[in-house]
Amino acid sequence: MFLFLRSIMSSFEEIYAFSASGNKALKINSALIYMICKDNQPFTIVENEGFRNLIKVIAPHYKLPSKTTLTRWFDDKYAALSTVFKAKLSNIENLTLTTDMWSETMSISFLGITAHFGVGNELLSITLGVYQSNERHTSEHIAEMLLKTCTEWGIDRDKISSVVTDNAANMVKAIDLAFGKKHIPCFAHTLNLAAQNSMQQCTELRSLITKVKDIVTWFKQSNIASNEL
Repeated sequence: MFLFLRSIMSSFEEIYAFSASGNKALKINSALIYMICKDNQPFTIVENEGFRNLIKVIAPHYKLPSKTTLTRWFDDKYAALSTVFKAKLSNIENLTLTTDMWSETMSISFLGITAHFGVGNELLSITLGVYQSNERHTSEHIAEMLLKTCTEWGIDRDKISSVVTDNAANMVKAIDLAFGKKHIPCFAHTLNLAAQNSMQQCTELRSLITKVKDIVTWFKQSNIASNEL
């Protein structure tokens, strides 16, 4: 009888653990949020039949959140973490920013901004945001977005010691407009430009690259040649 009652109690405890406020449900919720962030998965993954079946097999009592609920969790998580990092950034005297602007398909542009700073002997990097832009990539527009981001995060522009970008003229001028003469060219981008310029100056190398491209194109366009290869 005692074992029977104990079994009933254990069953109820197991069910409660997977309720909305249960410890196991909260642990799975956190793991789900981490997985989506870490693996760059869409919120709609909770609607996928295969994923839902996996969760049902692993944790039958766990109730998967809807896409809407998951979105709300992310907003709450972001609000909480951004508050923590805003407090951390308020105590930093010197920060370095890295930023870049690019265009995706359908001419949609984005500006990514990351802050880098030290706390004791530890170096930290925080992505301040990836912002969509529907305007031309003028230096004035980029400078405005950079300053707006700093305001959102409570970062005093005087605390920005330097900003690293590529060598594009609009980027260089944008940094000057926003923070003064604090621009540092990206070493990797500069090295890439040096390599490209060197290749352009070597006629024999350009000819060799053209031949290699023609060979690759031939095998890509011919199934028979690809099979022979």
